Amino acid sequence: MASSTVTLHADGAKFGAYLAQPTAPNGAGVTPHFGWRSMFVIGGLAPIAIIPLLLAIIPADRRPGHVRSHQPAVGLARGRALFGGGAWRLTMLLWTGMFLSAAPVFVAVGWLPTLIETAGASVATAALTASLFSVGGAVGGVAAGSLADRFGIKVMLPFAMAGVVAVISLGLTIGSIAIVPVAGVAGFFAIGLLTLMSAVVGQFYPEEIRALSVGASLAVMRIGAAAAPWAAGHLLDLGLSPGGLFAGCAAIGMASGLAFSGAARQRGAAVEKGAHSGIAH
Repeated sequence: MASSTVTLHADGAKFGAYLAQPTAPNGAGVTPHFGWRSMFVIGGLAPIAIIPLLLAIIPADRRPGHVRSHQPAVGLARGRALFGGGAWRLTMLLWTGMFLSAAPVFVAVGWLPTLIETAGASVATAALTASLFSVGGAVGGVAAGSLADRFGIKVMLPFAMAGVVAVISLGLTIGSIAIVPVAGVAGFFAIGLLTLMSAVVGQFYPEEIRALSVGASLAVMRIGAAAAPWAAGHLLDLGLSPGGLFAGCAAIGMASGLAFSGAARQRGAAVEKGAHSGIAH
């Protein structure tokens, strides 16, 4: 249940992105009445509003500021757990996978609506396509987590392979009404893969550094999330077609799945030999 539970929680962000569409410019929500600044007011106040709920449901010993009787290793000890004793190979594979997996998702999020409008489609079609990409990703995250709970993280490779076809199709259907359903399928596999990676990366490490490993991996992913749309913009300026752009993103997504598969094989081999070296069972 671990993978599916984490992916289900992460999918809240995808559903939030979908629900936020009516507040976007040209939408039918609060923006036409209160201006574009209202989006940022809503985005800032909504997290604050749930603080009382979080305080009510989070156990006292898990809240910030609680002092535990057993403190986990800190500083250099944590760094050694991530990189020492050969664990650096595993960490580099995982970080590579997280960094690369951001490309298909955030290039689509950042550039897909603009490319659709440039191809002559309406703003409404561009907004609908972006929404379905997010909704498909939410469903894909739950599906990927459920499959991982049943079959293990080896499901990542088939997910990545299917994502190659879907993301390439995304680029080829820009300018056609077919992009609307294709966006949902592409989101299912591309965002689903990224969500699953984020959910399972901590399982590669001992419990005492699991939070650190997840936080560090997500930080690396966010660097990829920032770099990918920036690089995509430069490539488009140089004359790369949308089809070529998303074909490249599809190849990068496949490489991310291969990186995680390599990490899984390395961990399995280490466990089999009894040489854990900071790697969890």
